[in-house]
Amino acid sequence: MQRPSQSWRTALTGLMAGTQQSYMEIDQSNGRLYVMSETDVVSPKRRVNISDDRGATWRRNDWAVDAFAVDTNVPGTLYAAAAQQFFKSTDYGTTWKTGLNSPPGVKQIRLVPGRPNLAFTIGAIYPEGSLWRSADSGLSWTAVKYHRFLETTVGNLAISEDGKTVFAVDDWGWLHKSTDEGVTWQESPVNAVNPPVAYSDVHLEPGNKDHVYIRSRQGYGAYESRDGGATWTRLRGLSDNVSCLATDSRNPAWVIAGTDSGLLLSEDRGASWSLLNAGFVKGPITAVRLDPFDSRHIYALTSAGLLSYTRDPVAWVPRLSSPGGQIGLAFANPGPAQITTKLTALEAAGTNLVIPGGQNPVAIELDAGGQQARIDVEAFGTAAPSLGDGWLRAEASTLSCLGMFSWFTADLAMLDTWEVLRSPSRFQLLPEVGLDGFARLHLANPGQTAIDVRLQLIGDEGKVKATAPRIHVPAGGVVVQEAKAVFAGAEFAASDYVMLSADRAFLAFEFFGREGKTVAGVAALDPERTARASRFYDELYLPQFVLADPLVRSVVTIINVGDTKEGVGWTLSDEEGKSVASGGSAVPLAPGSKIALDDRQMFPAYQGPPRTGALRVYVSKGQSYENVGIIGLATFQDEKREQLLTALPLVIDPSPSFLLGHLAASDAFFTGIALMNPNQAAVDVDLRAFSPDGAELASTTVVLAKGGRRSQLLAEYFPTLAGKDIAGGYVRVSASQPVACFGIYGPRNMSSLAMIPGQALQ
Repeated sequence: MQRPSQSWRTALTGLMAGTQQSYMEIDQSNGRLYVMSETDVVSPKRRVNISDDRGATWRRNDWAVDAFAVDTNVPGTLYAAAAQQFFKSTDYGTTWKTGLNSPPGVKQIRLVPGRPNLAFTIGAIYPEGSLWRSADSGLSWTAVKYHRFLETTVGNLAISEDGKTVFAVDDWGWLHKSTDEGVTWQESPVNAVNPPVAYSDVHLEPGNKDHVYIRSRQGYGAYESRDGGATWTRLRGLSDNVSCLATDSRNPAWVIAGTDSGLLLSEDRGASWSLLNAGFVKGPITAVRLDPFDSRHIYALTSAGLLSYTRDPVAWVPRLSSPGGQIGLAFANPGPAQITTKLTALEAAGTNLVIPGGQNPVAIELDAGGQQARIDVEAFGTAAPSLGDGWLRAEASTLSCLGMFSWFTADLAMLDTWEVLRSPSRFQLLPEVGLDGFARLHLANPGQTAIDVRLQLIGDEGKVKATAPRIHVPAGGVVVQEAKAVFAGAEFAASDYVMLSADRAFLAFEFFGREGKTVAGVAALDPERTARASRFYDELYLPQFVLADPLVRSVVTIINVGDTKEGVGWTLSDEEGKSVASGGSAVPLAPGSKIALDDRQMFPAYQGPPRTGALRVYVSKGQSYENVGIIGLATFQDEKREQLLTALPLVIDPSPSFLLGHLAASDAFFTGIALMNPNQAAVDVDLRAFSPDGAELASTTVVLAKGGRRSQLLAEYFPTLAGKDIAGGYVRVSASQPVACFGIYGPRNMSSLAMIPGQALQ
């Protein structure tokens, strides 16, 4: 099936085809991008590609160079080295000054942001050494006579803005420090960590020469020092294999890391991380940069070329219409500074809702580390029982703001909870069609231009059963329709789902159940994200699955969004990662087709007592890993689907860092946390609970065995919270390896149940 591009997009228009992009620079004065391409495998020479429009188009300069750098102090000034010569341009490369003295074998040129005259080059060792220093903008050079740089090549430098503090990593993986502009050097204590670790690139927090980041090239993750390199701590929440690091000149607390899991961003100096993987292309990440003028724009060099990514701080919440229901909102700020979230209630047509006696929009102030939870009508200052159809638009002053929302009745007989919607795309799936109840489809347009959305009903073997007339969604507006009305006259089956597409990105949400009895919901599933994630992971995960329980049925929906017929199988494991039930032979699943099975159908041979465990769903892949992917949804319901219903997506890409955005624990309510370790080794997981004002309530560390899981109530993780009335706050989860995680909420009488995945920062 055809898939349009998503959040990550290739930026190769005009770049040299068939070449390897090996190095990237951004001009801090104007945002111009420079990418160096290898042009000759036998005798490598690099040519420089230039983009003035954030990678949309490129022009190639025929400079055949060994090294290249942009002077951030003087606009238009570039430096290059080739064939034992050093060059300088003061007009963006139109003309070059030649004949400058050159150190031998230059492979890198490093300039100092706050020191126009200070520069370094890295090259071959030769008798003089591998690191050279210039104090006159490259007119003359002096070799650094430090013994390590006479024995091995320097790999990377990190230089403070004043040029006085310099860190260097050599090719043996040792770190060295200078405090006198690179004249004299000493070894760093990080070299003595146990086990001994060889390091690669090193970075400084912008404006803080004492906060240093360094990554291991041996699979030991990354480390930080907050005292100028005197002591070091391993960064939690990152996978072992970190391929690159970067810091953000606009936001000193931001760190970005390329890993085996994909690209991760921390907005709190490495305390927590979120994956930025929507639409990412398979391949090792060799370099990453943030736009110096707008940190929403991120660039990554991979084996597939240059990719660009734009993050949007806007989130959307559907005002779900069902008799007697209300919308609850919770926003959390895990960052180090106070932020503001603006909440706007919109009419279905996209205009602001006029609220008599109330206000719209409203501003919600979130203290550093704080959280606020409100009912929608409380937020807007109206006593009306409902704000009607439409959407709520949440705009945060920073991308670190997290949000969740819930729909519930006053007696909590019906309840479910979801993440705010933040990732529009042009191609989406809604897996439920309201076979024995209703399925209400919400289509929202966050853009400034109206769109027309095509809806198709997909049945057995992935074939189109019906195509509905295109639905027109105004700019900023929403359309709410029942699936059975959209596909009037169609006969629905359990294997059916709805495919949606448009020429511009949109948001979709599905509210389903049995009117007046049960409700659940799910944000549209994104096949492109699944196709990307399946290249990193072969499996889907569910940290808690209920098997053979007479009161609760677990139902799993799986859709093959790949291009080939695949065998899909599943297993259930216990707390220690040991298999307790197997689904037997893999079930063949045609491209575009769906299966929906309950726990008894998935494990027909199981004859034991009721139990819970961690579910692993896998694809039996053939020779190729391309265009392979499955997407999944789990629902939990009572036998007749009349009292209990909740749904959540199966985990596609585990993460080392989560946030569970709301806590409710008392005699009447409970909060639970389910964790699963999909890795081939044990994982340490840190959990910290915070109050609404940002104060830490409790912390703990649990160890998950290889393939193991843990599912407990809040007071079981944090015994000091037992017996306390908690009606707000959140839990931050950080693991040494990516894990799957979700939260469980509800009244203790189990009249309803809600589940929500751990929230990432995007």
